[in-house]
Amino acid sequence: MAKINEIGLTKKDYLGAKNTLCPGCGHTSISNQIVAAAFELNLVPENVIKFSGIGCSSKSPTYFMGRSFGFNSLHGRMPAIATGGNPCRSYIKCNRSKWGWRHGEYWNGTI
Repeated sequence: MAKINEIGLTKKDYLGAKNTLCPGCGHTSISNQIVAAAFELNLVPENVIKFSGIGCSSKSPTYFMGRSFGFNSLHGRMPAIATGGNPCRSYIKCNRSKWGWRHGEYWNGTI
């Protein structure tokens, strides 16, 4: 039987679409860790926004938390879009793509 978190969801509830990225690029590992963190933090998927830039990183949000919201912005504009999106719905948790801001920073519950 699958483990259920405090809000009644399984890790499967945090999955997205089937990954079509190149094997070994790292996006799958990052997506899997986001799924694990969201499950452990008891995040409600519908209360999460995923922001991304362009390129392969723009595809990544598709592969986790399929019930959450996503927004792809123009190159270099994702931080401004995310900053503007957060105050509009303060109850929504924001996620930012690793390549949008500092390299190596991927998951943070809020901006």
